[in-house]
Amino acid sequence: AVGTATDAATTTATERPSPPTLPLPRWAGVVAGVAAAGLALAVGTLVAAITEVVTPLDAVGSEFIDRTPPWLKQWAIDVFGTDDKLALRVGMWIVVAGLAAVIGALAVRRRWVGPVGIALFGVVGAFVAAGRPGTAAGGAAAVPPLVGALVGCVVVLRLVAPRPIEMPGPSRVPLGWDRRRFFA
Repeated sequence: AVGTATDAATTTATERPSPPTLPLPRWAGVVAGVAAAGLALAVGTLVAAITEVVTPLDAVGSEFIDRTPPWLKQWAIDVFGTDDKLALRVGMWIVVAGLAAVIGALAVRRRWVGPVGIALFGVVGAFVAAGRPGTAAGGAAAVPPLVGALVGCVVVLRLVAPRPIEMPGPSRVPLGWDRRRFFA
């Protein structure tokens, strides 16, 4: 009969129990999140250079500038002078790194948070890049952030994966052999 106690015993006897794992510390998740986001941006920039479209960071930065109130633009020019674009870029990197650190820290306990967070970065970047005036027809500008996000998702999943605890197995030393008496 299906569903009897013998069926349950045979399925559990053939399945191997998963090895015990150590949880990662939160700081490892922070590093994993920042590394995954950095790699996602680097891959997105590389794909953008190959396909000759705007980089994800430049698209988001340009969109931010277009939506910034005139008084704030003028303040940035007054404070930073000709380095206002550099200040914007550094600020964007700080924001991305901060958000990625939070995503990575949360992904240590709930692995799904990492890829979802990195994917959201990519979707926002793709949406902004595709909607910029003067972008290539067919949404080619959306490809780099999406490819970068895909790489970032894989990286963050891999980096926050629980590590199995290595348990010593049976000794492989033949009986009667002792390393201390080898030369004696």
